[in-house]
Amino acid sequence: MSTLCFFVSDLHGKKSRYEKLFRAIETQQPEAIFLEGESMGLWHYIPNQVTPWKK
Repeated sequence: MSTLCFFVSDLHGKKSRYEKLFRAIETQQPEAIFLEGESMGLWHYIPNQVTPWKK
């Protein structure tokens, strides 16, 4: 038996990369998703979910 997992990195807050990831998650329904490195900027794509810190 095999398990589908996604390993994702270097999204760099790019909307198009998140859209591609979310479409793949919807269609392929992985058992696990591993997020690694440069994913900041998500709050620009999903409003009111994450608030960036302020200096």
